[in-house]
Amino acid sequence: MTYKLFLDDLRAPPDQTWIVARSVASAIEYVQTYGVPLEMSLDHDLGDGRDAPAFVSYLINEFLDDRISGVTRIKMYVHSANPVGRQNLYGTWESFVQFFKGH
Repeated sequence: MTYKLFLDDLRAPPDQTWIVARSVASAIEYVQTYGVPLEMSLDHDLGDGRDAPAFVSYLINEFLDDRISGVTRIKMYVHSANPVGRQNLYGTWESFVQFFKGH
């Protein structure tokens, strides 16, 4: 299944084409059920105590352990109001994708 994942504990997605996950656990469940999304839009700070970096770490670790594939093709957006968190998420993701591009 191809889908777009919107991870945010409060905001609505930009349109109806996004599947909404309100927690890291819910986002992980979507990945385990439907595979990796084509796109994802992340809010850094979630209210459940686990923030978007935990989800990004999950994706990277699952890829490194050969449990999922296609992770490097996900187009990632960060819609967080947290500028430092936004920069950290983009930095982590871009470093990962550049290192493993084509795998």
